[in-house]
Amino acid sequence: KGGVGKSTTSYNLATNLIYKRKSVLLIDLDIQRSCHKTFEMRKQILDAKIAEYDERLAMPLLPFYREKYLKIRNEIKSLRNKAFEVISLNENGDVLNFIKEKQSQYEYIIIDTKCNVVKQITKDLFEIADLVIFPYLDSVLDLSTAENIDTLIRAIKDSKPQLKTEFRGLMICDNSIGKKELNDLELFFSENFIDSHQLLTNQIKKRKIYKEAMLGGRGINEKKYQYGEIANNEFEDLVKEILTITNSKGEK
Repeated sequence: KGGVGKSTTSYNLATNLIYKRKSVLLIDLDIQRSCHKTFEMRKQILDAKIAEYDERLAMPLLPFYREKYLKIRNEIKSLRNKAFEVISLNENGDVLNFIKEKQSQYEYIIIDTKCNVVKQITKDLFEIADLVIFPYLDSVLDLSTAENIDTLIRAIKDSKPQLKTEFRGLMICDNSIGKKELNDLELFFSENFIDSHQLLTNQIKKRKIYKEAMLGGRGINEKKYQYGEIANNEFEDLVKEILTITNSKGEK
C-alpha cells in the first residue's frame, strides 16, 4: 500500500549505489511517480547550478575565485553525469521486456512498485528479481498486510520450487519507538511470516532529513545532507545488508 516508504527507500538505495561507482536504473511503476519527479527535480537543480557557475566563470575573476568556482562546477557536473537514470513506466505496459533490454546496460535495476497481490505484473517481477523488499510501518495493523504477501510468496514458491528470489521485510519506525516495542514487532513477524519473508536486520527511522533531501532531488548520503550522520549511517548499514544478500547469490 502507499505511504510506507517504498519510494524513499528506492531512491535512497539508488543514490547510495551510484556513490559506490555502480550504474543504476530506477524504474518507477508507482502511480504517484515520486521517484521520477524527484529525479527530474534533481536534473533541473543541477543543470541550473552548472549554468550559474558557467556564468561566473565567464566573467573576469581573481585566480583564487576562478579555481574555487571551477572546482564547484566540476563537482556538480560529476554528480550530474553519474550513471543514474529514473524512468517512469506504466505497469500495464511491457515492463518485463523493457527490463531485459536494459539489464546489460546497468549493474543494478531497482523497481519502485506497489505489491498488488492480484496483478500478474507483481508475480512476474517476483520471479525475475534477485531481492524483493516489503516496507512495513511499525504497527501491528500495518503488519497485518503481510498476511496477503505471505500467502502470495508461498503460492509462488510452491509453483516455482527452483525460484531463487530472496524476499525480505523492512521495518520503517518512528524515532520514538522503544526497544521493547520494536522487539515485540519483530517477534510478531518472526512467529508468523519468517518462512516467507524474514525481516532485514536493519531498520529505517522516519527522519525529517529524508524528506528534505528528496525535495532537493538528492539522497541522504549526498554531500549537502551529510550533517544527517545518524540517518546516513543507518541507511548505509541497510545497504550493506542488502548487498550482502544479493552478492551471496553471485548476482547483481
